[in-house]
Amino acid sequence: MPKPNPNRILEITHGSWKTQVLYAAVSLGLFTLISEGKNTAKDIAAKIGSSEDAISRLLNACAGLGLLAKKDGKYENTPDSEEYLVKSKPHYLGDLVLMIGSDLYKLWGELADVVKTGTSRHRLSERMKDPEAAKGFTRAMHNNAMAPAHVMAEKIDFADRKKLLDIGGGSGTYSITLTQKYPDLHAVIYELPNVVKVADGYIAEANADRVETMDGDFHTDDLPTGYDAALISQILHSYSPETCRTIIAKAQNALADGGLLIINEFLLNDDKAGPEYTTLFSLNMLLESRGKGSSYTFAEISKWLMAAGFKNIKRVPLSGPHVAITAEK
Repeated sequence: MPKPNPNRILEITHGSWKTQVLYAAVSLGLFTLISEGKNTAKDIAAKIGSSEDAISRLLNACAGLGLLAKKDGKYENTPDSEEYLVKSKPHYLGDLVLMIGSDLYKLWGELADVVKTGTSRHRLSERMKDPEAAKGFTRAMHNNAMAPAHVMAEKIDFADRKKLLDIGGGSGTYSITLTQKYPDLHAVIYELPNVVKVADGYIAEANADRVETMDGDFHTDDLPTGYDAALISQILHSYSPETCRTIIAKAQNALADGGLLIINEFLLNDDKAGPEYTTLFSLNMLLESRGKGSSYTFAEISKWLMAAGFKNIKRVPLSGPHVAITAEK
């Protein structure tokens, strides 16, 4: 057995420092400014009206984390930072960084108390009733969905599908991406009114004329019917198993015979002790859903699907921790 070593514990202890460095750099627009040619601490400090010494320290920390390269007092974005942290780039992840570094950072400070009581005072669905909160969250989820949406379009065949119901479809990332790939596919994003307003903007920006939105609440309303495909992406983890079964049953009713249901989730291993990201995300849902939400296993979701009458249940890895589950009515 190896000797005890504190390094892993210390690395985890200081992990939040790294999050806050990235949050501050994105919040101040440093990567975008560098991409635009302002590549010295003096230039950036003058642009944002800050202390040159403080900006130097933040830039150097970003370089230490591998987010920037520094040479002769000048900074350059690394390829990853240029692709994902510059606001004008199509794969920008800054909105996600800002949400995690601000809202979720504060929320996680309550973890010990929430674990002790088993419940939280927060519920994401209530935050979504506020237009500004809904806008920020939807933009962050748009960032998060870009990569898996493109992989889904390649790995799951929609060539014979004509009508997709995107249940709780957020910004419409999946609907837009899938209709761009499959010219005969039309999609409806079924969402809360505050979210629909954000989705409409993304649809217009993408010129996605085969994507439309529909106001609705899948908890209280019946879903429209007659679709040959339905998508439930990053929804189930917000709810209890009982509510998940209800959502799946509603999706089943929305589908025509032979319809395809796709569920996108972060899946736990069978023993629920991994993967690392998904175990942490399950704690995040404990914090964000008054203790009702959770990450689930493939076996758990498969059981709910079979109980609702679905068959041919398959697991399709997407990008990162995203995994799709497909099933046929």
